[in-house]
Amino acid sequence: MNLSGLLLKQSIWRSLNYISAFILNICISRVFSAEGSGIYFYIINYFSFLVLLTSLSLESGIGYFIPSGKINNVSIAFLAILWIAVVGFLCFWGFPWWSGWIETDWPQETLRYRATIFIIGSMLSAYFIAILNANFRYGFSNLIIFFTNLLLSFLFVLSYFFNSFSTDTLTRFLFLNYLVQGIVIAVYFLFSNTISFSYKNMRLAAYKQLLRYSLFAFIINIISFLLSRFDYFLVRRFCRESDLGNYILANKMAQLFYLFPAILASVFFNYTAKGGENGTAYSVARTSRILSLGYVALFLILFACNELFTLVFGESFDKTHSLVVLMMPGILLFGIGHLLTAYLSGKNRLSAIFISTLIALIALIILDIIFIPLYGVYAASVVTSIAYILLFFLLAYFLRKYDDISFVKLLILNKDDWQYVKDLFTRLISKK
Repeated sequence: MNLSGLLLKQSIWRSLNYISAFILNICISRVFSAEGSGIYFYIINYFSFLVLLTSLSLESGIGYFIPSGKINNVSIAFLAILWIAVVGFLCFWGFPWWSGWIETDWPQETLRYRATIFIIGSMLSAYFIAILNANFRYGFSNLIIFFTNLLLSFLFVLSYFFNSFSTDTLTRFLFLNYLVQGIVIAVYFLFSNTISFSYKNMRLAAYKQLLRYSLFAFIINIISFLLSRFDYFLVRRFCRESDLGNYILANKMAQLFYLFPAILASVFFNYTAKGGENGTAYSVARTSRILSLGYVALFLILFACNELFTLVFGESFDKTHSLVVLMMPGILLFGIGHLLTAYLSGKNRLSAIFISTLIALIALIILDIIFIPLYGVYAASVVTSIAYILLFFLLAYFLRKYDDISFVKLLILNKDDWQYVKDLFTRLISKK
């Protein structure tokens, strides 16, 4: 399948995934309110960081090396399961040594079990979705996430209208959902492939290259994680819990705007790593131009919908709209930055991504420390937007350096783009 076909296929499947996640987030916000959902997502933020630390970003190496044929699907799957078992064991039994810095009223044993379940489930999903995506198999994993999220949303709706479940029970369901998704996706992969594991298939040199690539991506991912989450800690410390809930929701709404670029980015990454057609850099630039136009239209609509968030999520989220509006410039360019990052990763130009994200993170930390204690949660939104804008221009600089793609070619549409969009819609209609 050509690049356009892969982009369309992944867009359709991942859209189902994200629609269900959006519905579930609405349900969580409605039932838990700003204070409760803020604390829940704050703890998830800690657990996500643990997943990032323990996964070693092997999914990045998987996405880079499997498409090129350097690594066997099944052998890397078994190695992934082995590593997840080791991490799960260390997480559970090493709980007293790493849990002290998590601020929560949850009982310690509850925290231990939920952390272990979340980490194992998330790592299973991350690794096996990476393997499936590297083989351009997008359907099943997204369907599983779609249906499990909808089922969980239904339980929240029952609780909202009929008080069917306690908050603690719903929280337990949320964590079990991560584990169920991971196990089902892993089992599907193992049963849909011929299981023929042999150490002869494991070329040591290739796995050393995978580990080297993954560890570099691991460093970059830690920096990227801090770039998008560091301000949570300061908002938690200097602002009210309701402000934290509003700010985390604003960030989640911002993520919706760059989820579609993230979908496309996963295809660009695997396709480029496979050694796809020479015009991939041009395709990235054209896609970014089309996205920029769509973003502007969406932002104008969102700007006018002042009461949208309180209507959908509840009255306690009264600051969310203003926080999202302040992030808008950064959201636009950060979304496009996903495409640039994917292309540079597929070309094994991780040093360019490392330099860009590190500079953006340093700028964010300095500005956050100065302004959040003074101006609160609104300063966090402005600083985030500034950091995302800086990141985009740094990535664009490296793209221009390596592939001679200028800033203008990333943002301003031309006549050929309009024809491309017209042809794309024509093909979609003809398929129906």
